[in-house]
Amino acid sequence: MSLTSRLVRTMAAKRKYFTEQERLEAARASRRIRQKRYRSSPEYKAKARAYEKTRRIRHPKTPAEQEAMKVYLKAYYRRTKEAFLAKCKARNEARVALLAGEARADRCEACGKLGEKVRGKEIVFDHCHKRGHFRGWLCQACNTILGLANDDPDRLRKLIAYLGRYRKHKPTQGSLAGV
Repeated sequence: MSLTSRLVRTMAAKRKYFTEQERLEAARASRRIRQKRYRSSPEYKAKARAYEKTRRIRHPKTPAEQEAMKVYLKAYYRRTKEAFLAKCKARNEARVALLAGEARADRCEACGKLGEKVRGKEIVFDHCHKRGHFRGWLCQACNTILGLANDDPDRLRKLIAYLGRYRKHKPTQGSLAGV
């Protein structure tokens, strides 16, 4: 083996990167790792806080700049909050429709009432709490009644019987008829 070929092989073995692009990418990755390690150290954090404090003292914002920043931030966060809530609502609607297997109804399946806006909800997704499956679309009032009765048909039948007993009676003198 000649000296030249041995030298070429040695240089190739030492050289990790075959292109300039690969060398630059490796250098960037190495720099990011060093920066992350450095920035996570308590010494760096203390230096950064001290620098920021002295910078604010040397270059204070005028009241007009502070007010402009407040107005900007308030508008920015209101805008992003509204967009975020709209996105969440759309995602939730899609998830509910997927679970239900059908689109949201406009009438309550129990009482037949057209959906009324109650606490921002018209018709709600009713599901079995034991098995987790979809049962139907109910108005907020019917869904609340089912929840308070713990989804117990016997309890609901007893309540119906209770209401039936007192429907026939005329109000007595000590009753609260107008209330």
